[in-house]
Amino acid sequence: MDVFHTAIWVADLDATRSFYEDALGLTFENEFEMGGTTNYYVSGDSQAQLQFKHDPDRTEPVEPAGVDHLALIVDHVDET
Repeated sequence: MDVFHTAIWVADLDATRSFYEDALGLTFENEFEMGGTTNYYVSGDSQAQLQFKHDPDRTEPVEPAGVDHLALIVDHVDET
């Protein structure tokens, strides 16, 4: 089993991009919007990615450990 990505809610996408890309050297992979939420992906040397979720209209505060979900890759879902 491999980790595919971890999704994290962020309050400031620009500051998040700057930290993970400029300071840590991770690489931009993909970005899309769904339902008003920006989904922004970065990765390092492995296949695993970090997904940052940002909703500029969100009224609830983003928790410091705002992990939304952890996605895993498996060869056979039913067997796993």
